[in-house]
Amino acid sequence: MLNVKPSNFNHIVYFGEVGSQTGEDGIDRDTFIPKFSAKFSPKSRSMTQQYSIFGTELQDTILIVIRHNKSVERGLVVEMPNGRAYDIVDISSDEQNIYISYDIITLKLNDKIEIGD
Repeated sequence: MLNVKPSNFNHIVYFGEVGSQTGEDGIDRDTFIPKFSAKFSPKSRSMTQQYSIFGTELQDTILIVIRHNKSVERGLVVEMPNGRAYDIVDISSDEQNIYISYDIITLKLNDKIEIGD
């Protein structure tokens, strides 16, 4: 079981999809379309974990923890509080049969998606 304090869930993340939107210059751009939000806690990796993923596709990823949500799935895009878009690389769900369970979500930056104001 993941041991997370409720007080650590003090950030909001938005989950959504990518849609095409025409800008004022007439050029179509991929933009973020939010669907739902969740409070999250950032999760850090140990030095051993960082060394073990060095040189792999997970090297430039970050981890967040949310309360278990069945709506979260691969293919969704995430808007972080820093205003940048991230792709969901992996979802590790807490499979225990308990009332409060969590998902650890691995995210990778996607610079091709614009976040609207």
